Amino acid sequence: ILSSARSIDARQHPNRRLGSPSSLEVIETTGFVRKWRTMEFYLFLPQMRLSMAELVEKAQAAEAARFIGFTGMDHLAPPLAIGQPMYEAMVTTTWIASHTQQLRVGSLVLCDSFRHPAVLAQEAVSIDHASCGRFDLGIGWG
Repeated sequence: ILSSARSIDARQHPNRRLGSPSSLEVIETTGFVRKWRTMEFYLFLPQMRLSMAELVEKAQAAEAARFIGFTGMDHLAPPLAIGQPMYEAMVTTTWIASHTQQLRVGSLVLCDSFRHPAVLAQEAVSIDHASCGRFDLGIGWG
């Protein structure tokens, strides 16, 4: 599970009816508007040792549990699990995006040496548009 923090206007928070939820910390009060800092959780779900149906089931459960996003990994073979199912990162990300409504999707780090930069850019834009802006691009070398 990964987490990040961001500032939000209290009027925009989905739990605003609850008053001051314990998961939120007041960081600023300006006039009648309170700003909160909230933790956001992403589910790290490596696309190995599971069927596509199981990955979708887990991603949908994460979405129902109000996780912000899902991240996979980018390997040619599953680490320490040779002979186990392993799905390509961009295909899996697209599949998860097509079976969820609000969950952000992406990979922790896509290996830039696996893909031509122009092809990766086109794939990223295509997934982002198809998912209505829910794609997060993480890229690295290794």
